Amino acid sequence: MAQATQVHPPDQWTNPAILRWGRRRMGLGIEEAGTLSGVDSERIAQYESGSAIPGLEALENLAEVYRCPVGYFFLDSPPELAFSLSMRGLRERKLEALHYDTHVRLEQFLSLTDLAARLVEVIGARREVNIGRVDPSEPIVDVATRERECLGITAEVRDRWNGPEAAFQHWKRAIEAKGVIVISLKLDPSDVRGASRWEHPSVPAILVNREDAEAATGRAFTLLHEWAHLLTRSSGLVCDFEGHREGVHYEAFANALAAEMLVPQKDLLALLRKLNLLEPRDTWSDYMLDKVRLPFGASRHVVALLLEQLDLVPKGFYASKRAIWEQRQPYFRATTVRRTGHTKRQRRLTALGAPLISLLSQAHENGAMSKLDLAEVLDMKVEQVEDFGSWVRDEWRRQGD
Repeated sequence: MAQATQVHPPDQWTNPAILRWGRRRMGLGIEEAGTLSGVDSERIAQYESGSAIPGLEALENLAEVYRCPVGYFFLDSPPELAFSLSMRGLRERKLEALHYDTHVRLEQFLSLTDLAARLVEVIGARREVNIGRVDPSEPIVDVATRERECLGITAEVRDRWNGPEAAFQHWKRAIEAKGVIVISLKLDPSDVRGASRWEHPSVPAILVNREDAEAATGRAFTLLHEWAHLLTRSSGLVCDFEGHREGVHYEAFANALAAEMLVPQKDLLALLRKLNLLEPRDTWSDYMLDKVRLPFGASRHVVALLLEQLDLVPKGFYASKRAIWEQRQPYFRATTVRRTGHTKRQRRLTALGAPLISLLSQAHENGAMSKLDLAEVLDMKVEQVEDFGSWVRDEWRRQGD
């Protein structure tokens, strides 16, 4: 929300500086803004320089693309946003370099969690949140052991997983059972892979990339990385911005904890000993990393991190490997991936998660949310949402069996 400020002088109509701020805040160039809004890019440049005055239709189109109220364009100075993406020290030049899709998805995540918090308050829903608290100075192995026990992840449970997707779903359900809303949206991994937020006491939330570069193995790491941020009570909108090094102490802790939870150190050492790989070396091929990661259903990222922690590779090994892997994984933002055999119901369940969908359905049943509003949030036709909540509950129970 914006703080109250004076309105820009009426003889100047709109504020060119705010028009420029709105575009840059969303990581858009003038040409991109013109393409998305339908407003001629040359006219946008003129509006921002003050040499032309936009009409109301142009302002409405730009506000739609810039994801802000039209009223912002009349302010004397940029509004102070409650959850600006500049939080946690993100430098302005990096903020402006984020892709437009990243801004949209992060704001969608904020909107969904804000909605969940409002609905909990309006309908008086009881949400049990059972999340411990850790100090990043604690030994990683001790914290990971405790958290695996807390989430009910044992060696016997891991042995029953029939692949990375099953492993990810089990981790996700265990974390959701602690009261966390887990949302999956398509993100650009060159910007950010995930985020977490716990501003509303009853609605801790995690955002996971739906199209991670390493599929389920990468998403599991992101999920546990953000779980670590919830455990340390990191404030605000916490994102793992690519190339961002502020708050490195907490980021290093989150990375280390996620890796240790996925691949316990004692089990890793036993496997390395069995493979005759328990000696320091300057580099590891991807083939060697795969031999180590596959028994755990983990990613190359995880194994590279753990090898560095064990001093089996030089410092900076993980960072150099990650840079190479990112170059190999081009991200096609215009492409929508459809998983074979997944219905729209299943896709919405994957995106929003059973806890959030159940809360939305409960709010509708209690009269706190219209069927039209529910259909809009679920991105479904009105006639399709009537039994969606019941289907989700049945599917949730079936997956848990």
